Amino acid sequence: MRVLLVGINYAPDLIGVAKYNAELCESLAAEGHEVKVITAPPYYPAWKIPPAFNSSYFRSRDVNGVRVTRAPIYVPGHPSGASLNGWSLTVRSRSRARGRSSSRRYAGDQTL
Repeated sequence: MRVLLVGINYAPDLIGVAKYNAELCESLAAEGHEVKVITAPPYYPAWKIPPAFNSSYFRSRDVNGVRVTRAPIYVPGHPSGASLNGWSLTVRSRSRARGRSSSRRYAGDQTL
């Protein structure tokens, strides 16, 4: 089965959902499923993107059998409930899927 997870947090982010997203995807990949993830670069708890995850462009790599694509995201210097992080990732991940690569490349049989 092909699985696509779109979410703002994925390992190595130090927030609970990132750990669970990574464990779920890696276990599905270990069972032979094709798993792809579209997510943001890690930024929590420092609210800064580490230099190794430059947010100025899309970066994809295989991590423990999972194809992880990092989409640029705005990280506020002083976070508040009014920040647009989720909206920012949604718009950029959709534009990536529709952009220079075909959306079929990111289509999954199941989208999480």
